Amino acid sequence: MSDEQKNKFLKLQDLVFSLSANSIGKQHSLKTLKLAAPLNMNDEMIKDLCFLRDQGLLKYDASLKIFPMEIDSPHPVRLVVYYTGKPMGYAFGNMDIVNGTVEITWIEKRKDAHPDLDCQFLAIAVGSYLAYAATLRRSLGVPFKQIALIGAVEGARKYYERCGFRSVSNYQGRGEAMVIPLENLPNGFKNNVNIFL
Repeated sequence: MSDEQKNKFLKLQDLVFSLSANSIGKQHSLKTLKLAAPLNMNDEMIKDLCFLRDQGLLKYDASLKIFPMEIDSPHPVRLVVYYTGKPMGYAFGNMDIVNGTVEITWIEKRKDAHPDLDCQFLAIAVGSYLAYAATLRRSLGVPFKQIALIGAVEGARKYYERCGFRSVSNYQGRGEAMVIPLENLPNGFKNNVNIFL
């Protein structure tokens, strides 16, 4: 994907995420939810995430997760979640158009996230990605059929399994992933994108 195409899709992501924040926020009673896509390495959102890392509130350096990952990513997706005006975390990934998979390769919520986000962060991230996938389906005719959480950390796998994801040991030759077909998503995840379907 050329830089021009990537910028076009990132601007579309930002618009879709912004619109879906209202719907997702209403569903989860999160009135101050903001969802956005950082456009470049110097974006204030990346600086916010790096500040959280420096404060010990995030484990990983988000700037090192976005840009190297995108070298091999045909359709990168970047999501940053804000709540009560503060950055809460991120979900970076890819739209695998060839295999019809919504992929989240990095997802992290800050250690002191607002209690309102305790069990809702994954649903917010998945719902946002699905809203974008639905937009791509309508505009490009891409049929997405599953979601994959690539390289899920050990502590999160049980939670993902409770949400209906199953472990795939060699996902597309890239290691372990937690995968769920779209038709098996719990209602709390699907309802996030009803306005886009």
